[in-house]
Amino acid sequence: MASLRSPFSLKLLGAILAASEIAFTIVKVLGAGYLIYLGFRAFFDTSSPVQTTDITEIKDQKSNLLLFNQGFVIGISNPKDLLFFAALFPNFINLAEPQLIQFVILASSWFVIDFIIMYFYASLGSKISPIFAKATVIRAFNRTIGGFFIAVGSTILVSNK
Repeated sequence: MASLRSPFSLKLLGAILAASEIAFTIVKVLGAGYLIYLGFRAFFDTSSPVQTTDITEIKDQKSNLLLFNQGFVIGISNPKDLLFFAALFPNFINLAEPQLIQFVILASSWFVIDFIIMYFYASLGSKISPIFAKATVIRAFNRTIGGFFIAVGSTILVSNK
């Protein structure tokens, strides 16, 4: 039996869902219900702002290299990432050429792009985090996101496709 994470079994699952209206409806209702559930949880969330520590306190406890290594190990061991790369990379590999150098180029390119995006994401997070230190902002954000999830889940639930 093929692993559920292999591209073949994902295509098989997609074919089953496309061929079986009942299976598709079950998956659609479960997905929509989960989105609605998450929306209600966010909408009625009463959590208070998290007290953040200063970045210098974290840097004093752990070196930049250690923090980078921890993040790298978490990222490289993520099964979703492994599945993504297993599905993406073969589309760009020329079997007539040496494959190792192609994988090195693809992985290096992805690493640089991902690093830039994550650096931007972390910088933006550090800039806007003071805004989310207020309970009223968190409540408004949670209600906005919760309402959005409820609306999307409801739309999926009533859609015919």
